[in-house]
Amino acid sequence: MHASICDLLADIVQNSIEADASLIRISFIQTDDKLSVKVLDDGKGMDELQQIRALDPFYTDGHKHAARKVGLGLPFLKQMVDMTDGTCTLRSERGKGTDVSFTIDLSHIDAPPVGDIAMTLTGLFSYPSDSEIIFRRAFSRGGEGDEYEVEKSGLLDVLGELNTVGNLLLVKEYMQSQEAAIEEVHHRVR
Repeated sequence: MHASICDLLADIVQNSIEADASLIRISFIQTDDKLSVKVLDDGKGMDELQQIRALDPFYTDGHKHAARKVGLGLPFLKQMVDMTDGTCTLRSERGKGTDVSFTIDLSHIDAPPVGDIAMTLTGLFSYPSDSEIIFRRAFSRGGEGDEYEVEKSGLLDVLGELNTVGNLLLVKEYMQSQEAAIEEVHHRVR
């Protein structure tokens, strides 16, 4: 099983990249003890049968993930959502893209930890692809909140490239500063 929600997120985004998405929008919205995540892409998409099979841990067509024997991200996501009484939707249209959305109660005893958002995004932004990734994160509780949005293209405009150690450290530090602002609100309103 995946160790954190960020592990699931990374796997879903990797699916989008492998589906030749040129635009991947990620929404990561946390309110009180609920977390809603949405990954929307404009990749190859799936027909109805492929969507059913994508949730089957024992099925692979051997083409999409040619370097992998199995693709367990979506089945693990479904399992985690079922275990935590959450909701999950998979919507896709061939040639148009895919929308994977889920909501869970973070206070549920079986809810995995969120994980390291800054490191996950640093890895996703530096993944060797031309996909534009836009990440929107919001947190609110008790009338207070904070949010931020980061675009891969914006990071590339500033840094030029995202495959050097120095630039990756800058991206990681930037993402950590954004998450620190979210954490400040989280701790202040507990």
